[in-house]
Amino acid sequence: MIYANKRIKKCIFILKNLHSLEKSVIFAAKLYDSTFFMSTRRIFLSVLSLFAVAVLACGEVWYVKTVPSPKIKGQNFYVSNPDGVLSPETESQLNEMMTRLEQATEVEVAVVAVNEFDEDYYTYGFALDLFNYWGIGKADKNTGVLIFLARAERDIQIITGKGIEGILTDIRCGEFLDDNLDYLKRNDFDGGMLHICQDMSDYLMDDKNRGELLLGWSPMSTKDSYVITIYLMLGFIMMVIMALFGYKKLRAKPGQTQLEVQENGSNVRSFSGCLAFVFPIPMLFFYIYYRWMAKRIPTIPLNCSKCGKPMNLAPDDETTGYLSKEERVEKKIGSREFTLWICPDCGHKEFVRHKGPKYKDFIECTHCHSKASKLTKTETLVAATYTHDGKRLKHYTCQCCGGETTITERIPMKEVRSSSSSSSGGGGGSWGGGSSSGGGAGRSF
Repeated sequence: MIYANKRIKKCIFILKNLHSLEKSVIFAAKLYDSTFFMSTRRIFLSVLSLFAVAVLACGEVWYVKTVPSPKIKGQNFYVSNPDGVLSPETESQLNEMMTRLEQATEVEVAVVAVNEFDEDYYTYGFALDLFNYWGIGKADKNTGVLIFLARAERDIQIITGKGIEGILTDIRCGEFLDDNLDYLKRNDFDGGMLHICQDMSDYLMDDKNRGELLLGWSPMSTKDSYVITIYLMLGFIMMVIMALFGYKKLRAKPGQTQLEVQENGSNVRSFSGCLAFVFPIPMLFFYIYYRWMAKRIPTIPLNCSKCGKPMNLAPDDETTGYLSKEERVEKKIGSREFTLWICPDCGHKEFVRHKGPKYKDFIECTHCHSKASKLTKTETLVAATYTHDGKRLKHYTCQCCGGETTITERIPMKEVRSSSSSSSGGGGGSWGGGSSSGGGAGRSF
């Protein structure tokens, strides 16, 4: 049925053009005032009609991927007129009009006028596929519009993007077409397209509509809502994990010092700080809470290994009497802390070593095995380049026995610097990457 309708429309289009052709022939005959020419008028018209039919039948049929995009000429071009349906003057006026409209409202309007297109499509389907193939309108706002005229089909369609359907409704698009359909019925395609585009431009440039367009609202697609749902679910799961992790880390153990609790709190805060880039609000809350909490966790007494009763923490001066020479140095430089616990019931004593505030600044001495060797010198053996690693020596001196410890360390290869270059296009441009779900209106004339 679709092919029959297309053939009927094509025949009507050819006959209408032949009527104009006949008038031109008669006018030419009057100019030449030739008796012979007038007597052979019918034969001449028949031959000329067959020639016109052949030309029209052999005209290019446009497909979605072959319709030339106006953006090839530059960013300020909006009209595709490959068959010359519109005059060059009209094409220039429409480009200027659409340029002003996009600058004022950020709405991209494409105007396409062709003779005939792929017969596997209705006009609406072809226009919709062309809209999405070009990606008319900004991708983040989807405020694109396509006005598609098919001369042989005697049909015109307006397709709107998803983000402009609330302002440029189907009823409003139909009014633009109905108000100017007489131009198209008279084959005044220039006048019809100019008035349709002008009415649409005036409507969108209205202060109220322009204000809504510049707000940048666009409807949420199914894909976007699915992504947001997944994001919220992951955020909830990460909050539960973070709460359990913090509870376990900040739960003081018997005999654990305040310093160790604060160190665990620091690790928890670092973890929540990393996740704050993905889930900023909940992780910021965890960061502040754990920082406050780590300073308020009391030290839990150590339980006696013999009688199981809670033990008492011995004072510092009594603890010092249990320390060896190496341990005294470790306490002095802050690499280790020591606590002495005494059971009040059975008198059992337990001596516990802990990490000190400067534990990471020292390594274990290879001679006396105390945590007291400090970095004193670094010597580069092979410098690192962009093609291979380097090598260096680190010299440590023990603060307890004075012994020297040397460690060989690899220097990572240098990273290749990426050079960025900017290039400006000659005259080409592109559409914004928008899409349409099929809003708009269409009319036959």
